[in-house]
Amino acid sequence: MKRLAILLTLLSVLLYGAFTTRNFSEILGDTQPGTCTAGDAAFDTDNNVTLRCIGGNVFAAVAMPSAYGQLYEDSAGTVINIATGGTFVKWVSSTAGLSNLITLSTANDNITIDAGGDGTYLVVFQVSYSGDANENYHWAAFLEGAKLDEVASVRKTSANDQGSQSGIGIVAASATDEFDLRVTSTSNTRTATVDHVQLTVTRLGL
Repeated sequence: MKRLAILLTLLSVLLYGAFTTRNFSEILGDTQPGTCTAGDAAFDTDNNVTLRCIGGNVFAAVAMPSAYGQLYEDSAGTVINIATGGTFVKWVSSTAGLSNLITLSTANDNITIDAGGDGTYLVVFQVSYSGDANENYHWAAFLEGAKLDEVASVRKTSANDQGSQSGIGIVAASATDEFDLRVTSTSNTRTATVDHVQLTVTRLGL
């Protein structure tokens, strides 16, 4: 039994990395040092990992559940009207893809982090579209209504020129936070005609 306990502890370290030496009962706040109840779980803030009690003082790391979600569009050409240059307009013709610990809304065209989904996220967008001649189009992901400068890009279009534009970045997000995708142009009264769009968020860690 003792050998099994040692093997389980070593396996946890190999799979999830070395932890700060810490008594499981200290994490749980147990009144009896050196023991824990099988099935109990607690989050170890020293190591950013959830620990689950196997019995006695034997613990194992619990893998962080995946959190991801995607909105996309595959259309014959949805037109986004940009009335004022420099003012971002939201992409509002999304379809829900796959998700976990994330809520996808096609009514609001946004991605919301669910409870338990806090962490660091990889945010990626890709847009295939055409625009007005000699116009600069700026696309960017937004988090809680604020432009993410690290997830933004610009492209100059020719008349009826179909091309692709993308952005990628790493940001922190918490439960109830909302992501969406927006576009603007340099000049007033411009249009962007989109055929394919993807906005994807994937949790990398805590």
